[in-house]
Parts: sequence; C-alpha cells; structure tokens
Amino acid sequence: MRTLIAGLCWCGAASAAQAAVAPVTDVTLYPGSATVTRSVTVDPSRISVEIAGLPALFDPATVRIDAGAGIEVGQVELRDHAGTAAADPREAALNDRIQQLTDRKAALEAQAEAAGVVRDYLRRIAAGNGGAAGADQGQDHGRRPLDGRTLAGVVQSLRGAASDTYGFLQGTVVQERELDRQIAALQRTLEALRSGATDTRTIVVGYAAANAGTLRISYQLAGAGWQPGYRAALDSAASTLALQRRASVRQATGEDWIGVHLRLSTGRPRSSPAGPVPDTWLLTLLEPMPMALAEAKSKALAGALAAQAMRTDAPAAAPAMAPAAPAVVEIDTPFAAEFEVPGRVDLPADGRQVDLALSSQSLPVRERIRVAPRLDAAAYLVAEADAPDGVWLPGPVQLVRDGNYVGTTSWNPLSSERLELPFGRDDLVRVKASRTRDLRQPPGLASAYRERGREIEDLFTVQSLHKAAVELLVLDAAPVAGNGDIRAQTDFVPAPTLHDWDQRKGVAGWQTTLQPRAAFTLRVHTILHFPKQGAIAGLP
Repeated sequence: MRTLIAGLCWCGAASAAQAAVAPVTDVTLYPGSATVTRSVTVDPSRISVEIAGLPALFDPATVRIDAGAGIEVGQVELRDHAGTAAADPREAALNDRIQQLTDRKAALEAQAEAAGVVRDYLRRIAAGNGGAAGADQGQDHGRRPLDGRTLAGVVQSLRGAASDTYGFLQGTVVQERELDRQIAALQRTLEALRSGATDTRTIVVGYAAANAGTLRISYQLAGAGWQPGYRAALDSAASTLALQRRASVRQATGEDWIGVHLRLSTGRPRSSPAGPVPDTWLLTLLEPMPMALAEAKSKALAGALAAQAMRTDAPAAAPAMAPAAPAVVEIDTPFAAEFEVPGRVDLPADGRQVDLALSSQSLPVRERIRVAPRLDAAAYLVAEADAPDGVWLPGPVQLVRDGNYVGTTSWNPLSSERLELPFGRDDLVRVKASRTRDLRQPPGLASAYRERGREIEDLFTVQSLHKAAVELLVLDAAPVAGNGDIRAQTDFVPAPTLHDWDQRKGVAGWQTTLQPRAAFTLRVHTILHFPKQGAIAGLP
C-alpha cells in the first residue's frame, strides 16, 4: 500500500470525476481530536473520484491518501461549499417548519398592529365624548346635534367595534404564545440534531489504476476525542489493587460514525512536534512602583482570586460506568498506548458520552493508615504501589474498597513515580488531639519589652482497634519562619523518622507498625518568638 501526504490544490472548476460514496470505516480517537478514515472503491476506467458532503472543519494539512496495489495517486483537490441549506434532510424539514411558524407569527403581529390602531382610535373617541365638561351633550362642536336614534346607533357601532377589536387582540396574544411554544420545541429538536456545521467540503482525488482497488482518505478533526478514567478496586485482605482503564468517548464533528472500527490512542497528534528551546535570558531593571499603586494592584489581585474561588464548581460525580466490554486489545509502544475496540461501533454526532472499559491489571499494594491529627481527628486508608508500566494519562479515579464505593479522586501519573490512592476513613483507628499548654507570654524572654512569645504543647494519640497489626504514618508540620525576626523551635517526642515529607518543608512523619489495641503517642512542644510590632500570620 502506498501513502500520499496530499499536496492539495484548491479548485473551483468542475471536473469529470466519478461521484462516489465513501463511508467512514475507521476512527482513531485521541484526547481532544480524531483521525477519520473513509474508504472508496475506484474504477480503473476513470481517472478521478469525487467525495462530497464532508465536514468543512478538518485541517487540509492533515489529509492523507492511502492507495491499494496498482493505484497511483495524482492531484488532490479540495472544494469548500457554503451551507445555504442543511445537509441533513431532517434539519432541512425542521428549518422549513420553523420558518413557516415564524411567518405566521409575523402575520399575526401585523394584524395585531392594525387592530391596535383601531383600539387607539376608539379610545380617542371615548375620551372626546366623555371629556368635554360643560359642553352640549350629543353635539359635535357646532355640528348638527344627534337625535336619540342616531346616537343609539353610533353607541352600538362603537360597542361592537370595541368588542371585536379587543377580542381579536386577546386572541392574537394567545396564538402568538402558542406559536412561540411550538417554535421553541422545534428549536430544541433542531439543536439536538444539528452538528453545528452547515458548510461542506468536497475532495477530488486523481489517480491512475491498473485494476479496481480501494482508496483510504483520512483527515484530522476537532470536536471529538476521549478522556481517560480509571476504576481502582482495593482488596484489603489480599492487599491487591485491580486497576481498570476506562474511556469516556464523545464526538460532535458533524458526521455520524456508523459501524466504524474504533481505536483509542494516548498520543497527541495535534500538539507541536518540537519542544521549546531556551532563548536569551535578559534581566532589566524596573522603576519602583509607588506604594499607593502597589496596594491598589494587590487588592485588585486578591479580589480577582477570591471571585475565581467562588466561581469554581465542585467536582462532578463520576458518570455511571457501563459493564466492561470484553476483548479490547491493548497495544503498547514506547510513546503511546492504543486500544482496539472489538466489533463495530456507532457514534452519532450529538455529543453524547459513551463509556468504555479498556483494560485491567492487578497490582500488589502496600496498605497504610495515614493520620494528620492536628488537622483531622480521623484516620484514612492509603494504598501504595509501583507505577504501572506503559503510558498513562491524568484522569479521575473511581475508588472501591472491598466492594464498596468510597469516592472519586484524581490521578496524575506524571507527577510521581508511585501510585498512591486514598480509600476513605478507617473507623477502627481512633485519633485524639489535646492541647496541654498554651502560654501567650512565656516567662524567660530576654527581650520582653521588644518581643512577644508563644509556647504551646500538643498531645496526639492514635489507637488501633484492628484485630491485626497495621502500618501507620503520622504526619505533622512544625512552624517554619518566613522572616528573620521570627524564631521558631519545635521538639517532637519521639523524634520523627521522616523529614520534609513529600518535599514539604517542615512536615515531619512517623512510620511505625501499630499492634492490635496498641496506641501511638506523639508530644509536640513549640516555642515562638516574634516582634511586638506588626501582625504575624499563621499563629496557632
């Protein structure tokens, strides 16, 4: 098979090309894009084939032509067509119906406007007849007075005209309301059906064929892709973790994919293939900012950050996972992982989410109870394992412990060489925190007239009610002075086994094995010295 990276020619002239149907046969989804492949059988008695009705959203630079044996590909032309009518007959029918209802509403509005003119005229007559105090009743400014019979006829005519006019106006309001309801319903149906792209594109491929064969035309599309997700099921008795890859697939490209062969890839073909290189590192001196302007900018920045925090949505619950589909084939390369979905797949272009199970593997884990008693009087179970082999993308993880759902977290495989997942609270481990000393101005300060001080002592107790021994990790942070005028001294009893845990300055850790009914006790004694002038942030 020969492949041509198409040198494209944009042409508006017609050619005697064979019009052919080229259905989508293969789709490779990446995070944020898709490679779509169409297949067409060519006639050796022809010299070109024309494929119309393609979405006009793909990048022409990504077009590739794969030719079968005995077929030489020549010039490739792309022609864009402005979409004056919907490509889908259902869209066209809905557009026509909406237009008809809109025209009916416009006609009603015109009739209502005419009736409004009559209504205003009747109001003026009523105001004129009843508003001339002291004028001769039944006389029209010097004109001949109306007799009783004539006056009665005029009143009757006005009454009938007013009744007809106001009744018509009320009926018009009701009809317009019903038309608005019908138009809104049709608009919702149209939006659910519409792809968002009304323009189309035609590809004309010139070729010389010694025999009948197949051309495969592929191009890159936005508006489609897949997002990775994971399901981590912990068996606490066996200390094993079943880690399952999942994928949430969506597409809104403007073309339905029916009966396609689907492949998912962790690659990113639309990313820049070249990484950044350093440029000259130039230092310049800026003029000092006036104090008032600096304070104003600081307040503005703080306000913007607060507003952004208020707008942040709570993390969405993980979508319900469909039963695992069998026989997904995983292909690992040094640069990407790819998954062949078995059978043929239908993916309509309506943006719906389809969840797929890709692969699963079992990992041995180390279970540990983690406690931060200063922050939370609860213990949490954490499972740790070596990072799995292959290419893994960041994504949400659905957590299950011994068959029970415990929550959802996120996992970024690029941030750590190990896999560490939390599995909720452990109610068989009791945590108690108490402050045994808190002196605002402890005695013995040498510079009491210039300094303030604080002396505190905390006692933390962790007790296990498990029937077997458990591994325990206790974490606490000692205060770190961010200014030379602040002095902090912390003594831990017992001494920590970990310093600057997880590369966090001042965070100490204690790793131990906690036997059944046994308790671990930690005493933390801290003395702080700081100037009397100024406010100190972070005081306990």
